[in-house]
Amino acid sequence: MGTKKNYTLILLLAFLYKFILDYAYKTFLVGNFAYSGFVIKENYFKYAESWLLLFLLISGVVLYTKGMEKPSKVILYIILLNLLVPLLTFYSMQDGARIYLYSILFGFMLTVWIVKKLKDFRVIMIEDSVKPVFFFLAVITLYVYGYLIATGGLSRLSFNLLAVYDVRSVYQQNNSGLMNYLVTWQAYAINMSMLIYTLEGRKKQLFFLFLFLQLLLFGMTGLKSFLFSPVVVIGLYYILKNVKLKNLVLEMMTVGVLFIVSLSVLLYSVFDNINAASIFVRRLLLVPAQLHFVYFDFFSTHETMKLSHSFLSFLFENPYNSPTPVDVIASVVFNNENFSPNVGYLGDAFSNFGFMGIIVYSITLGVVLKMLDSVARHVPIYFSAPLIVIPSMALINSALPTSLVTHGILFEITAIWLFSQIFKKTKAEGVPS
Repeated sequence: MGTKKNYTLILLLAFLYKFILDYAYKTFLVGNFAYSGFVIKENYFKYAESWLLLFLLISGVVLYTKGMEKPSKVILYIILLNLLVPLLTFYSMQDGARIYLYSILFGFMLTVWIVKKLKDFRVIMIEDSVKPVFFFLAVITLYVYGYLIATGGLSRLSFNLLAVYDVRSVYQQNNSGLMNYLVTWQAYAINMSMLIYTLEGRKKQLFFLFLFLQLLLFGMTGLKSFLFSPVVVIGLYYILKNVKLKNLVLEMMTVGVLFIVSLSVLLYSVFDNINAASIFVRRLLLVPAQLHFVYFDFFSTHETMKLSHSFLSFLFENPYNSPTPVDVIASVVFNNENFSPNVGYLGDAFSNFGFMGIIVYSITLGVVLKMLDSVARHVPIYFSAPLIVIPSMALINSALPTSLVTHGILFEITAIWLFSQIFKKTKAEGVPS
């Protein structure tokens, strides 16, 4: 009975979420951003079809993630709410390509199926690894902060949100190569791991130390995601640790995004304030959806890149003068080489290998998520899931290889594996000491 009620609640929340997105598109986006392609191309059949697809999508996800207490489900929910539902809205409003939308939905459900059906991988555990784990993390931490300070980090230090772009510009001039990876890994993996670890172990002084280090990282880089990530990670930690709430993760996440979108639309409708709606509705949700269709429109009629700009350059020649799919779209479609129209992992998959790319990338992501679940087998979900949530957000507007390496999904999986050694050893009800 409870499960049926949960399913009905999820459907109602998802339908309300799409309804608000549709309303925001028709009023806010068309009224203010028609010049950037947000127009209405009426197709009433596709509008009705989008609601049916939403019903089937939610039903499929609920069916396959039922009873799943693994961190991968949080990533699946993020893709569902932040990418697929906005894609349904854009599809219905712009008379989008049906075969492309269906291939994306199929690819996503293929990933869900792999995560559900594939058996956990055998994971090698290292005995007496507690001290080496913390030594390894400490070395990276000292190197990252030492390098940033040595390259003028304290001189550009600022916690003013209005100055983040100036700070970021100076930071990027002094940062390249390995540091591009290490800074992101420090912010999303090491600092967040230690925040949850110290919070769980009730080590208040260490908790505030790593919270300070995270704020310091934001102040020296100007990357706003570094500032807000502790809020998301700690919030999800408390939700998953609550016995009653941990089985309502999809409901809670849907309520969260529904609240943000509704509040943004309300501020626009009542006070004519476009700031929140522009950030959360347009930039966070519907621009990524728009770009997925922009990439399809271009690469369905032009040669795909086949990762010739990346690690398959030895096999395929780049057919364009631009180095990446993002640069191709920026220069050819938008005629602006100073613009970075980054697309999510499925849009990037199509730009490289067409429809087959969507299948291959979906399988690859499914295997990676199963690897995550395997290494997190001895780690409570309230520890593992919060750590992976921020890096996985990159999947909405970054290529899969970029999300895995640059944005730290693979490094986060490694960090969870390292902490699993500690959890397995202590076994004090899953609580680290």
